[in-house]
Amino acid sequence: MQEYENYILRDQGLFNIEFLKVAYGSMARRFVYRNGNRFFAHVCVAQPIEQWGYFFSEPWLGYHDPYFNTLDSDFIEDSIIIYSEWCKSQGIIGELMRLNPVGRLHKILQDTGKFVLDTGQMVSITDIPKSPDAYLSSIENSCRRQIIKARKSFEHIWFNKPKAEDLLSLASLYSNSLDRCGAAPKWYLRHEDFSHLADLPCFDFLGVSSRTTGSLVAMAGVLYSGNMAHMLFVGCEDNKLYRGASDLLYYSTVCRAIQRQQSNDDCKHICFGGGRGTDSRDGLIRFKAKFSLGHIQPCTYVILKHDPVVLERLGHIITEPINPPSDPASQLKARHFPFLNSVQLGHPRKYGD
Repeated sequence: MQEYENYILRDQGLFNIEFLKVAYGSMARRFVYRNGNRFFAHVCVAQPIEQWGYFFSEPWLGYHDPYFNTLDSDFIEDSIIIYSEWCKSQGIIGELMRLNPVGRLHKILQDTGKFVLDTGQMVSITDIPKSPDAYLSSIENSCRRQIIKARKSFEHIWFNKPKAEDLLSLASLYSNSLDRCGAAPKWYLRHEDFSHLADLPCFDFLGVSSRTTGSLVAMAGVLYSGNMAHMLFVGCEDNKLYRGASDLLYYSTVCRAIQRQQSNDDCKHICFGGGRGTDSRDGLIRFKAKFSLGHIQPCTYVILKHDPVVLERLGHIITEPINPPSDPASQLKARHFPFLNSVQLGHPRKYGD
């Protein structure tokens, strides 16, 4: 049991302590509950509710269930109740627990009838295909032509043991891409974070470079956790200047996942992430859906009110915003924790983690 437990907490990507340090700094808190041979583990992201001395948990990387090694619904229900009590003792008053869109926990919790579930953004997710050729032949015609055309101008790269100059190029491209689209501070990484991520066996850096100049024009970090490959930390130059580079990046991400699967990796699915809205008309999810072969799923959240008394008190004190929220996370908060849209939640980079 101890060896199995160590595997989950050390090697599973989304539970890997080094990954969590990079992604969330000291905000990441790992919870483990054991009862005999049954085991439940979860990572919450304790974001400070500034000026109030409490925390709210809302992860923003990957789509995953808490880990459990049994389908016993009574044990899972007890685990979440005990977890909620632990959160309350830590000053974590509420949580949007994001679930795996193709995982098992949604159905288990739904069947108990004892938890509040709600849906947020659409997520692009699909099974890993048998081969690159089989995948390419399954992609819609216009996207396939774009990838084939892009191969003539660009080269896709797997950064196996990247050099210092490679890490610098990856970090610069990622940061510049975030600057260009006005991303929130929580998405940024420090240059040294790229070195830490590159050292993890559960993580790959992939890129697309110009055959003419050799410069890096698109990149992604991919985290492998359990049976899922999560495409994270995506950056690219202006697609108008390097048309097709992003398409080739997504294609190469699938090709690398196939390689890992064929080398006895547990990976069965690949997740390209969510969109900016809550339906399939969102432009970002339409782009990502091209690579998941049209497969998109709504992301389910478990609404956990760890400390209802404090939540109610803050709800009476803090004025709700006048403008209706537009992004999926803020819409969820508006329905279940409306005062949170009027306060500032902390992010790792601000606190120097």
